[in-house]
Amino acid sequence: MSESANISIITPSESTESTKVVPESIRQQRGLIYENFRSLAEKFEQYTIWNRSNPFLSVDVTCNLEALNDIRIKVLPLLQQQLNTLPKLLDPSEVLEDMNASQLQRIIEIQSELDRTTDQVSSLASGLRRETDSPATRADDQDSKESKYWRRQGLSNKLRLMKHQLFLIFNLCSQTTKGFQLASSSSTTRETENPTVVAAPLHPQDYNFNDDPDPCGIVGRTGHVVDSIGHAMRWMISHEFILVQEHWHTSVYSCDQQLIELTQLINRALRPPKPEDVGKSSRGPGTRNLKKHATPLAQSFIPLTKLSRIFLKKLAKEALNKIPSKPYTNMSSCQLTTLSHSGRSMDSGYYDMMRFIAEYDMNNAIHERNPPESIEDILCDVVRSLDSSVLLVITHVIPLIPDSISSPNLLQNYLTQWTNLFLLATQNCIRAADSYNAAQSAETDE
Repeated sequence: MSESANISIITPSESTESTKVVPESIRQQRGLIYENFRSLAEKFEQYTIWNRSNPFLSVDVTCNLEALNDIRIKVLPLLQQQLNTLPKLLDPSEVLEDMNASQLQRIIEIQSELDRTTDQVSSLASGLRRETDSPATRADDQDSKESKYWRRQGLSNKLRLMKHQLFLIFNLCSQTTKGFQLASSSSTTRETENPTVVAAPLHPQDYNFNDDPDPCGIVGRTGHVVDSIGHAMRWMISHEFILVQEHWHTSVYSCDQQLIELTQLINRALRPPKPEDVGKSSRGPGTRNLKKHATPLAQSFIPLTKLSRIFLKKLAKEALNKIPSKPYTNMSSCQLTTLSHSGRSMDSGYYDMMRFIAEYDMNNAIHERNPPESIEDILCDVVRSLDSSVLLVITHVIPLIPDSISSPNLLQNYLTQWTNLFLLATQNCIRAADSYNAAQSAETDE
């Protein structure tokens, strides 16, 4: 190959800084930054959600309240601030052009701060959940305030999720800074091969810094970890009833999706697609069909689903729009679990009911469990769960809502009316189920 073929061509538009040989000191600092992020990631690797071997130590949270408050007020807000600096500091266009090490030095400084800050929270989750709490203790801890098992368990889970997110952001940062190392190596190799010619300019786009297993990127991943820190802080200070509703948002969404699916199934049963259109649509709820004779039963599910959604949204609105008069209810951990899981009980029950009326993909692992024996059994479980939830709200939540002492009957009367409507919808559903079963039996006998 001729000598001219080895010469790198530099256009006028290319940055002069980009053409400089990367000094050894810069390469070393880039390598140090990579190692620092790798070390930060390893600090939290054991807390990833896929690592089920991570034990929770049996430590009484009451011994840690002062330290916990200090971490909430000082440490976690500082950690959020430090993390928010990462996207700007790790901008490839700035790091790769930094030949005086000013940007690299700021990164190393923030890494040192992150190391100190994360050390203060790295052992928190293990001290906030006592696996030795017996069911009897959880049923009798209504006076324990912030030390209730329910809150400790929830906070422990939030802290573990926060640590999982810390692993992900630091792991992504290490992957990104490894790209900086490759950039240094590439520049050095080109200069060594042709020492008499200035190396070709290195543009950040030459290396795909987003080509990693994390589709979020540093900006998105930073947002996730900052949000997870905020959720952990919220579990330290928020009112119990506010925290209860955290589980309800998913259930409200599930109700919305079920209404859409029910409508699609009913419409397909009442107005079947033309033979030539069968198979044209994509696989999904709209391509499934109701079982024979199941249309009236499916129609009876709609009022139940709507009432369930109203129940959750009404309670959330009453609590979120008003500040409760006390930060804690008089509910035990068992009662708080019942109330917080009421939406989940609805989801599970309605999921089983849907399996009675439509064919689902049985190859999916989520569908492998055996359905209950009858619609009546499912409805009894749902009604029992909601009855308990309504009673808990009337007994322990309504008295804490401002103005409910002077006018306590407003929400209580609403819940009474709602219960009557729900029971009526349940009875209609049971009658529809009886008709469906009778039609199925008659067809079998024939």
